[in-house]
Amino acid sequence: MSPVNKMLTGDMFSSSDGPGRQDTQGVCSHCSRSLAVSDASTQTDMDLLTQAIEKDHQYAMSADSIVTTFSRKQQSNVVQYQPDPSPSMHIQAQEKSVTNNVIMDYEEEVQLDFCDSESEVGEPDNTKDDPDYVQPEDYSSDSDTSECDSEPNDFTICEPVPENPAEQCKFLVFESSLMELFQKCQKNGCSAEVISMQKSLSGSRLIVKTKCAAGCNSVWSSQPTLNKMGAGNLLLSAAVLFSGNTYSRLHDIADHLHMPIVGETQFYNIQRRYLFPIVNETWLSMQTATFSGLCKVQKIVLSGDGRCDSPGHCAKYLTYSLMDEQTGFIVEFTILSTADPNVKNSNAMEPMGLRQCLDSLKGHNINIAVFTTDRHVTIRKIMRVEYPEIVHQFDVWHLVKSIVKKLCAAAKQKGNEAIFEWIQSISNHLWWCAESCGGDAEILIEKWQSLIYHTVGIHSWHDKKKFHQCAHAPLSEEDKRQTSWLRVGSSSHDAVKKAVQDKYLLKDLPHVTMFCHTGQLEMYHSLLLKYAPKRQHFSHEGMVCRTQLAAIDHNYHLGRQQATTKTGEPRYNIVYPKHLGRNKKWVAKTVKERKEYPYREDMMKDVVAMRVHNLEKSHASLPAVNANIARVEKPSKSDVIARTRQNTRFASKQTMPDVV
Repeated sequence: MSPVNKMLTGDMFSSSDGPGRQDTQGVCSHCSRSLAVSDASTQTDMDLLTQAIEKDHQYAMSADSIVTTFSRKQQSNVVQYQPDPSPSMHIQAQEKSVTNNVIMDYEEEVQLDFCDSESEVGEPDNTKDDPDYVQPEDYSSDSDTSECDSEPNDFTICEPVPENPAEQCKFLVFESSLMELFQKCQKNGCSAEVISMQKSLSGSRLIVKTKCAAGCNSVWSSQPTLNKMGAGNLLLSAAVLFSGNTYSRLHDIADHLHMPIVGETQFYNIQRRYLFPIVNETWLSMQTATFSGLCKVQKIVLSGDGRCDSPGHCAKYLTYSLMDEQTGFIVEFTILSTADPNVKNSNAMEPMGLRQCLDSLKGHNINIAVFTTDRHVTIRKIMRVEYPEIVHQFDVWHLVKSIVKKLCAAAKQKGNEAIFEWIQSISNHLWWCAESCGGDAEILIEKWQSLIYHTVGIHSWHDKKKFHQCAHAPLSEEDKRQTSWLRVGSSSHDAVKKAVQDKYLLKDLPHVTMFCHTGQLEMYHSLLLKYAPKRQHFSHEGMVCRTQLAAIDHNYHLGRQQATTKTGEPRYNIVYPKHLGRNKKWVAKTVKERKEYPYREDMMKDVVAMRVHNLEKSHASLPAVNANIARVEKPSKSDVIARTRQNTRFASKQTMPDVV
């Protein structure tokens, strides 16, 4: 069973499910708070609300007393959606205030203007061009040989429409096609011609009021309403955030399609009121299950690294994440901001993030035996002084990267072109040294220094204590002729020798004896770019929420297998590497199975239930930070504009002061 399946079934790290809760009617068993909700008109509703609020309390309790699983489909305490009596095609027109043919509902506003779009990320690979690509059964596609639409798929007539708006299908309907349905009166028994029609928008929701020749008045709404809010406005906002998109991207798409969507102000109100708490609840559920398993393991091997929110050295946010190297789970993260009074500058955030994450795990009685980081000088001192009980290791990939960078720079010098042929081999050699040293730092250093002999064709030596000859098989005469050996005393060999015997490198080699690397953590940071791109600014709580979504996505899909072709053969993607060096070759990378997101559907249902039943859920706890990163008080807008106009170098000569 994969680690993901073990966690979802409550069997991760051989842990069992925690004790159940005892619910009382109308009273929370944790805080004894009575429930007085207007939507709970029946005893069944009161029981459901009690269970939902108890679930909310469960995530807020200490992790030491909670053992939960992430499989939210198995939970029986999810509040079910109850339809809200809303205008439909067969409901008489209700008395509403209409201003300029626009109906304004609670918390809604019409959004007709479109803001500028943000920069987009790269397009995904077109897997449909792969002849071995297998189209999943749950994805419909048009014909690959024709520009025309494929044959329509008929729906079963007796198939019931789900009551929950989150489960219903949504369709892209054009205005001309929609207006064809309002030529005749829609009331039962009346087919008179419609003589007047009034259309109004409320975000993405369309409301059509008609009057026929027989005097019938009707109101039709394109969406069901949830406490006076269009379900489409709520679910569209949730889909944008849960999928890692942004409002500006959605706005740009809608602008091209002339498609009304939820307003920007309402989108961010929905995000703060409903979406942030739902994502926080889902993350805490997953993290609690992970903590409960890690507490039962005697020695944990973790890797940690920081990620800035913007390129360069002027970041506002830094996300420091910890990953369990055995399972690959993101177990903890923290986000620091330069607006925090305790943060001196952006360079001080990574050491602070390290301390906060390690102290958090120690507070949950998790025993960390080995911790892997990059070669950060400050972090190296912190681990040596403040956490001496933890074995500190360096990431092999970062060490290899620094050596390759030095060799590439040396190979570009005149007379050292022969080094290019050896860069990949030298990189592989360091990986092999760290993997095969058996934890012995002396053997690791001697194996690494043997590179000086091997590159000139010498495969045995006697000046070492434990490693005296190359570990490869004897080379044939043909292999020796085809190998581009370096010459002893040449500038190329001297450059390689200088890189191999660098004193700082030899000092750091004892920190890679356990062959730890943060490759999976770097892949997680790549996924984090989808949810929190560096080219766009987010609020502090927005950064926390998007990081939680990235961690949920990463942890949930760890057990994916390699995809197969129609004949059952494993699938590969042939790519050309982007790393430095001339000796680059096409390589084959495995293609994983398509991701599935059942937890997103559960979160969408929880958003609907939270809106219908007016539930309150806890937000992520954030430190108190300043309103902005400025160190001085914000002046008035008029003063800044006047000073800018006066001091600009593009001012006209008439307005510029005379120069003496």
